[in-house]
Amino acid sequence: MLRRFLKGWATGVLWSLVALTLVLCAGPAANAAGPAQSATSVPVLIVDGGVGDAPAFIGYWLRPDASEVAERGGGRIRLWTSPRPGWWTGGDAPPTYLLAATDADGKAVDGGLGAADIAWGLDRIDRRHPGARVMVVSQGAAGLQLRAYLQDVVRPRQSDRADVAGAVLIGCPNKGLPLQRRFPGLDLWREFAAGARLAPTDLLPGSAYLAGLNAGGRPLPRVCRIAVVQGLPAHLTKPGSDGVVQFARLAGSVVGSPVTYVTTSTSASEALDLPAAWRSLTIAGGAPTDQVRPLAVAKLQALEGYASSPLVRSSVQKLYEGWFSQGPPVTHISTRLVIDSSGSMAGVWSATTKIDAARRASRDFTSACESSRRLADSAPEDIGLITFADEATMTVAPGGSFTAVTARLARIRPQGNTDVGEALRLAVGSFRASPRAATKSILLVSDGVNTAGLDKDAILSGPVKSARRKGVRIDTIAVGSVAQADRSFLERVSRATGGRSSVAGDLFALRTDFLRARVSAGAELVFDEAVDPREASATPVTVAEVSFATRRLDVMVVPEGRAGRWFLLRDGRRVKAPGGRTRDGVTWFALTSPTPGEYSVAAASGSRASTVRVLAAMDTDAFAVASSAGVAAGTFPWLIVLGVAGAAACVITVLISRRHPQAQKGADA
Repeated sequence: MLRRFLKGWATGVLWSLVALTLVLCAGPAANAAGPAQSATSVPVLIVDGGVGDAPAFIGYWLRPDASEVAERGGGRIRLWTSPRPGWWTGGDAPPTYLLAATDADGKAVDGGLGAADIAWGLDRIDRRHPGARVMVVSQGAAGLQLRAYLQDVVRPRQSDRADVAGAVLIGCPNKGLPLQRRFPGLDLWREFAAGARLAPTDLLPGSAYLAGLNAGGRPLPRVCRIAVVQGLPAHLTKPGSDGVVQFARLAGSVVGSPVTYVTTSTSASEALDLPAAWRSLTIAGGAPTDQVRPLAVAKLQALEGYASSPLVRSSVQKLYEGWFSQGPPVTHISTRLVIDSSGSMAGVWSATTKIDAARRASRDFTSACESSRRLADSAPEDIGLITFADEATMTVAPGGSFTAVTARLARIRPQGNTDVGEALRLAVGSFRASPRAATKSILLVSDGVNTAGLDKDAILSGPVKSARRKGVRIDTIAVGSVAQADRSFLERVSRATGGRSSVAGDLFALRTDFLRARVSAGAELVFDEAVDPREASATPVTVAEVSFATRRLDVMVVPEGRAGRWFLLRDGRRVKAPGGRTRDGVTWFALTSPTPGEYSVAAASGSRASTVRVLAAMDTDAFAVASSAGVAAGTFPWLIVLGVAGAAACVITVLISRRHPQAQKGADA
């Protein structure tokens, strides 16, 4: 019996090892074929916790040959970079920078990093990568300073720059260090706090500093990806852990979007000698009694620090790949409506005038913006209105309300010539008032005839070229029947900046063009077709195939004439979605992280609405973060798997041998 048991156990372990080998071999192959192989434009800024880990960050995250980019504070704070950062495996690595208190040789020096230092580092990155949205990886209490910047607690304010696309807080005491109150005499608290220019009392749970960060009035940016990486708690005492690697969860009142939590078998820092810090509270360390558990203190000795841990580096890479495989998220949207108000816009067109048609289409646009702003996950926006004739006028300054755009446009009276060049020059220059990392676009509406100012070639080589250089997209809409030469000119303007050009033959087409520009801002247009409501009431119209990687789905129904009632369906069943009707009957649906499936729209039974245009746009990631981060954490107990598999094989073997004793006997022979 024992022989059969051992043989079954050995067989189970053997097959478990084979399966494990296949999994481990398949893992790197899958990663090698994934998005990690393609270059990306999202830079990474690593913020050292200021406790002496700078050499480890340079050696493990950058490379020993890292070079200095800039310095401040009399040379005590430096920004470092490496063309081949060591934290990234496989494929082209993103541009990576390290902000740390070091000397010119990369050795750690005394000095902490504050929120202003982080902003300074982001400024230096922006000089090298204009308009970039950055992933910031912070260590220790420096994560609190990063939060202060992200939550607009300090100046400069992140919302004025929109330059952070993702934040990873490694070992950040978001809710404080509870054991500090019980053991206030440890130097550990002072060292940990000083790395972020804080006092130890700032890290006490419930302190005024933490209360200010954790209050609901200043939440983290809702369009910024957030992750918390924390080490395994050592449980030095019954009521808590070592007080450094635990208590990292964010308060729900400040969370603007779902937070990813990753646990790794790491400690706090290479520079903080945690075993030495706690050993003094044991009998072996000279204390009259064991105030902490000696065995737990000994376990700390075997843990790696965050800066040197390959598990932490792997987790951060997985997060990066999941967040930015399709590029950075939209952190802010800046739009300029540039409306022709020359005399020709007073002409009768589509049962109205061109200027009245532009007013109505602009109202659709601003109503959609207003509706989107009320959604929990929408990016902040600013809008400006420029009208132009003989000269261009900033009719509504950037940052004005959406309703102000509609109100001011209603008072415009068409007259004079058409100076497209001056209008574009003013529009491009106005983006100085917008966050530097915003998604910037101009919607130019004109009847196509440029009769003043720069000629067409000068416009293309002047303001259009400037827009392309500054990353400003120009969409153009020609209103009415325009000359082929003017239509071609507007197409060249859009094509030069990656924008879309269209010709509106009637009011319905103009309204659709405006809303198409709106719904596709920062997303991919996946459906754009005319739909017959009578047919759509009988057979829903499929607009998108949503996978687990879809971050957001927007669907807009633009009616010609009567609006009718419309529903959003997933796999044939109605879905409740935020959004609703804007003015003049436009129906709009928006879903964040929608459930995978086939999405369609259907008109209410008996709908008498005339033709509608249905638009759908999706924002997607290549794959989900949670699963990849879990694998990256390296905490899956493979030995337990082998043991369980072996035990299961033992049981199965014994049961089979009992059921088929003759076969087993023959096999043993």
